[in-house]
Amino acid sequence: AKPQAQVCLGRPSPPLALAFRHLDGRGRRPPHRGDVPVAIWMPGGGEKSSASAAEPSPLRLSEALFNWDPAAAGEGVSFDELHQRIIHRRPGGFSTADLLDEGYIPDGLFVQCDLQGLQSVRFSPDGLYFAFLCGKRTMGCMQTLHTAREPISLTFKWKNCDLEVLNFFWLPLAANQADHADLAVVTNQGIEVFRLSFEQHAAKSTKAFPTPARLCWVEPLSGMVLVCSGNRTLQPFDLKAKAPKLP
Repeated sequence: AKPQAQVCLGRPSPPLALAFRHLDGRGRRPPHRGDVPVAIWMPGGGEKSSASAAEPSPLRLSEALFNWDPAAAGEGVSFDELHQRIIHRRPGGFSTADLLDEGYIPDGLFVQCDLQGLQSVRFSPDGLYFAFLCGKRTMGCMQTLHTAREPISLTFKWKNCDLEVLNFFWLPLAANQADHADLAVVTNQGIEVFRLSFEQHAAKSTKAFPTPARLCWVEPLSGMVLVCSGNRTLQPFDLKAKAPKLP
């Protein structure tokens, strides 16, 4: 049989063993935003003594969030940090499941789209659109419920043939901002910010910060990016500030 991969959520805490059945009628613990995707298990059964019961022990979740074959062609799993959303890529589109602060995990939705080489998806703050990455550098934006419409394409400032997208995310919305949203894209050549106008169905590059990057870490809620440009060089950026490149 082919190996099956699973994504589970959990934080080892004995009281949760009793909460599984009480917090959710379907027997699942409502996940917490502080959880991370980990595989956890309950070693050996049997009744514990009062001394051992006071010690933290791993727990088994009632069921996995996803089962998938890592070797299957065209399948994979990524994570949308802004919405705390698991994206399960599969032939013909992708499905989602949200990790919520309260309540149970919803069934999510399946988005049908024909995007060759789909790697990552990031939903806009209102969830009505999603930005996507295909291959190493092909990017665009589509309407979540109307994927038959031509996507909004993104054209990078840098034309290098070795251009590679490392990460991307939507910047926090400003007050009364409804007709457009800003998307930050981190590449190995630098950081570029695009303004997407949904009514006009267009994207325009508004900012670009050339900097070589090997790795990066992003925080969508604050608009922060930390770029690793060398073995000992880390450069932070605050993309909501007037001078994004921080000392």
